[in-house]
Amino acid sequence: MIQAELGAIELPAIGSISEYSKEKGPTTGKLATAGIEDLSDAGPFTSALDYYKVVADAKFRKAYAQAGEDKQNKLWTLLGLLIFKDIVQNTHLFKENPPNGPFHFNHMDMGMHNILVDEDFNFLAIIDWDFTQSAPVEVNSYPMPFPLVFSDAKS
Repeated sequence: MIQAELGAIELPAIGSISEYSKEKGPTTGKLATAGIEDLSDAGPFTSALDYYKVVADAKFRKAYAQAGEDKQNKLWTLLGLLIFKDIVQNTHLFKENPPNGPFHFNHMDMGMHNILVDEDFNFLAIIDWDFTQSAPVEVNSYPMPFPLVFSDAKS
């Protein structure tokens, strides 16, 4: 419910809120997570396609560096990311819906650990707004495949 309410707030670009004024409202700036995620471009992005290309490239570089020398492990680790990059770059899936915004406000870490409730489970507050950003609708609606790629589970 909370994420749906936040998602109703629309901004013209993808990025972190860098400033707020009563006259202009929120200003979208560079992504606060760009350094942590090793993005080659911190934005702000006016196109979902440009955002996804930068994210896919960064995830691929990270996975490649972490895959090690085991060729079988490297193959399976990178396959999902290569498929995602291909979908982003060569299909209409991320080029539509709409490609140039508006983009939706997203907490980016809306887990139980950041929701405070009282003993009757009434919502009190949402905490940890550090990486809040505007994002394409898919980020709010569909989980990205990356947690599956970097699973801690051993097979």
